Amino acid sequence: MPEITNTNLTLTESGGVVTIDVEYDASCTAFESELVGLGLRYHTHVAIVDWDGVSNPAATLVEFPRHTIPFVAGGGAQTLRNHVETQDFLRAELKGDPVNNDDELKAHIKVHAPALVEFTPVVETDEEVLAD
Repeated sequence: MPEITNTNLTLTESGGVVTIDVEYDASCTAFESELVGLGLRYHTHVAIVDWDGVSNPAATLVEFPRHTIPFVAGGGAQTLRNHVETQDFLRAELKGDPVNNDDELKAHIKVHAPALVEFTPVVETDEEVLAD
């Protein structure tokens, strides 16, 4: 399965709307790019989670729409660098903590091919804080 590395989360808030940018590098092997040539598509599952610095599973607050990773069919091993997915959410949708408590957020990214049942392990971004 493709690999996600070099992740970064950026939050920009304006007028009650938060623009979330999730940046990463996506890599595939030569074999995986041959599978793309046969019609297999890989897409990401990006979830924004409430993160309070604990190892317990974080609560998912919102999810991005599925995004197909644009690997080139038959292009050999590839790394798509600085790939960015952007989505806007209402600030209220990202409230995971009590009132008067800042929200610590991370993005969880995993890759899936609809024709397969397997997902990659979750890769986390850095933590970003939305002030309350």
